[in-house]
Amino acid sequence: MTVKEKVLDRLGREKDSISGEKLAAELGVSRTAVWKAIRELQGEGYLFEAVQNRGYKLLASPEFSAAALVRELDAERSELGDSLQAPERFASLGTLVLGETESTNKVARELAAQNAPETLILAAKQTAGRGRLGRSFYSPDGSGLYMSLLLYPGCAAADASVITTVAAVAVCRALERLDPSLKPEIKWVNDVYIGGRKVCGILTEGQVDFETGTLAFAVPGIGVNIYSPSEGWTPDIKNRAGAVYSEPHGELRVRLAAMIAAEFFRYYPSLKISDFIGYYREKMFLTGMEVTVVPIGGETYPAVVRGVDDELRLIVDDGKELKRLASGEVSLKL
Repeated sequence: MTVKEKVLDRLGREKDSISGEKLAAELGVSRTAVWKAIRELQGEGYLFEAVQNRGYKLLASPEFSAAALVRELDAERSELGDSLQAPERFASLGTLVLGETESTNKVARELAAQNAPETLILAAKQTAGRGRLGRSFYSPDGSGLYMSLLLYPGCAAADASVITTVAAVAVCRALERLDPSLKPEIKWVNDVYIGGRKVCGILTEGQVDFETGTLAFAVPGIGVNIYSPSEGWTPDIKNRAGAVYSEPHGELRVRLAAMIAAEFFRYYPSLKISDFIGYYREKMFLTGMEVTVVPIGGETYPAVVRGVDDELRLIVDDGKELKRLASGEVSLKL
């Protein structure tokens, strides 16, 4: 984090004034560096109260900012309360808001290397967003939500796929709360669709502690197309990509990010499949449909989807037998 980002994050969490001297000591920088950071933030539209012998207090901020994210997270804590599995961990969730970055997942991995606490990272734009299986993720400025959660789940490495599934459930629940008229659905295992078009992709990365066989850390990255980009979709995705709204509805990125994070904490850190499998099955729209199964490293084959079992494996009928898929992907036969 830059000095400016550190100053903004600290003041965004403080309800009272904090002196420049104390702020500099906490952040390990000079008072001059704090003053310069405040001046830069003022130039970006942040409003501060600066009182002699009392220090700085953040009064107002642009809608897309760390302070705005902290406010929305506080609102989620008040609204959801006891429905969260770990209210204390959600309350201590760190925040980092960036204007532009290569990838929020990359930032999360860098934070993990520094032993940073569990953190929500949010960016206005990604220049090198990635999807599953090495694909790129189109991340234009302004129209999409690009976020990652740095987590220390302490679960077995084999349970990483559950984190991805919980993220998909969290996105659906958040979208339904954002606008009850929306009808989000899930395409196994982790894509969220509205009106037959993909509006959200999820990529979970992490690092395994080989001594214990557990995840040292996990990073679910979530990208949501909130609005259709003004320049249109790129040729490689225009036939399947969609957005939550076709036209702008105001600044929704910070609010939706906080809602997704809160919904994620309904099921985290226990990650019990039984807690959300009913909702997941309700939202998984492939049941009964003809698909093409694309195994990792194997030959594709046609099949009919029969459902999802209690271990989140997709049940498909290839005409000869029922198969249960724990990995790979399926494409729709249009």
